[in-house]
Amino acid sequence: MTSLSQALEHWHDFFLATGGAAATLVGLLFVALSLHLRSVVSQPDVGSLARVTLTDFTSVLLAALMVLIPTDHSSTKGWELLAVAAVNLPRTIMIARGA
Repeated sequence: MTSLSQALEHWHDFFLATGGAAATLVGLLFVALSLHLRSVVSQPDVGSLARVTLTDFTSVLLAALMVLIPTDHSSTKGWELLAVAAVNLPRTIMIARGA
């Protein structure tokens, strides 16, 4: 039987790339919002779309970082990922109701 760290070793590069891409996109979105602040403030749809996109990318970044933290305890990793999901759940429900 393989340990958790051995099982996740095969996925290390994937989570590293995912976290890097999410961090890059969060930074680019922040710069774009800063450059076009008047449009974001004056149009509520743009602001809400930016908020959703920013939190989604941040959630992907946090999930990737949680998986990359070295540990052999699968329950710890599970609790960390569950915490990321629990933080996103109210926002996801609110978006689903609005759609």
